[in-house]
Amino acid sequence: MRLALVFSLFLSGASCALFAQKKTDLLEDLKALNELIGRKENEIGRLKKSLIAEETLNQTYLFEIENLKTTNAALMKRLSNFTSQSVNNIISIGDQIESMRVLEKQDQALRQFIIEQDSTLIETVKRLAPVITKANGMSINKGSIQIAFPVLEYALKDSIHLDPKMIRVDSTLRAISDLELVINGAFQPITIDSITMDDQLLAPRFYNVFSNQFNLQQDRIRLNPNQNNDTVIICLRPSMSHAYERIRTILRR
Repeated sequence: MRLALVFSLFLSGASCALFAQKKTDLLEDLKALNELIGRKENEIGRLKKSLIAEETLNQTYLFEIENLKTTNAALMKRLSNFTSQSVNNIISIGDQIESMRVLEKQDQALRQFIIEQDSTLIETVKRLAPVITKANGMSINKGSIQIAFPVLEYALKDSIHLDPKMIRVDSTLRAISDLELVINGAFQPITIDSITMDDQLLAPRFYNVFSNQFNLQQDRIRLNPNQNNDTVIICLRPSMSHAYERIRTILRR
């Protein structure tokens, strides 16, 4: 009985000692666990802060990316507009250059035509001289050679076609086929004191000489009737109809 009691007390003491030891171990484990939890919570807190920073940075990047997309789209549109405008400008410049080439060719052709017209007038003057000079009524005015025939000198002549000046004009017209003749003078009868001065009109007589006696083609004779019965002025000039056709051809190129 006593032995059993002793054994029982021994077991009870051992059990208490063992329990005390386990409690100490548990407290140590609990302390270690709490420290581990604290470290993990600190780490989690640090990670949360880092995540927030990363998220903020990420939003910043997304915002900048959207801005870059918008800017890039605007730049691409401007580039496209610039490219289109450049192409249009190149086409326009090409058209202008071609137009300038056409105008240059037309200018050269017109200059050459004027030179030819001037050459015709120079050749005409050479053929008229020395019979017809400035001293006996020749002048050059506005691209034509004018020859004056005073009525007082020629009204009483029966054979105007034999006059040296008329013969020289006729030979010049025959030699230079591009010339045309313009007769300026009174073609309508003039009445003075109830007397019709039809016979005194010199211009119709000049016209008849060139048309009938010199056989000048009708399309090469131009009449310019006026009231001047004191002087008949004959003009020799390059054909205006031919000039019109030539200029029209040049400008249509």
